[in-house]
Amino acid sequence: MSKFAGLSLAQITRLIRAHAQTGKVEAKVYRRQRFAAKSTPGDIALLAQVDRAHERLSGPATQRILKREYAEFGDRKFTRLAQISVAHLYNLRHSAAYRKVAAVFEPTRPSPVSIAERRRPDPRGEPGYLRVDTVHQGDCEGEKGVYHINAVDTVTQCATPVRTGVLPKKGARLW
Repeated sequence: MSKFAGLSLAQITRLIRAHAQTGKVEAKVYRRQRFAAKSTPGDIALLAQVDRAHERLSGPATQRILKREYAEFGDRKFTRLAQISVAHLYNLRHSAAYRKVAAVFEPTRPSPVSIAERRRPDPRGEPGYLRVDTVHQGDCEGEKGVYHINAVDTVTQCATPVRTGVLPKKGARLW
């Protein structure tokens, strides 16, 4: 029976004993032992409201705000939140209930720096901006010919040949 039910021998014995006493066979559902919850869903929503108002400060700073709201301003809503530790504050912030209430969505802001923008450089009279040019010499007997790569400074118009040679065939290693 233990192999069929997937239970241990001791569990099968207990179930048989329970059947003999009550006439029913029911396996008890496992319930994990937990501490009683000190904070309510209203407390979590209040913490999310405080975090939103102060742009989610660090744990110790938030704890100080919660204590001041209760002690100095006498706000009774903060009775339980004023007594929690910084560690428990972070535990509440990581809970699913907090994340559901405190979710703030901001649209993606465009980058102030132009990335991958094709435009002509503005050297402002300073050398060092290069214009790259390639010239294909032509094919010879079905083989690819020589490519010349030139780099020309946009200010001084000084040309520097970078590399000349035949391009490798497809799949060939470059170096």
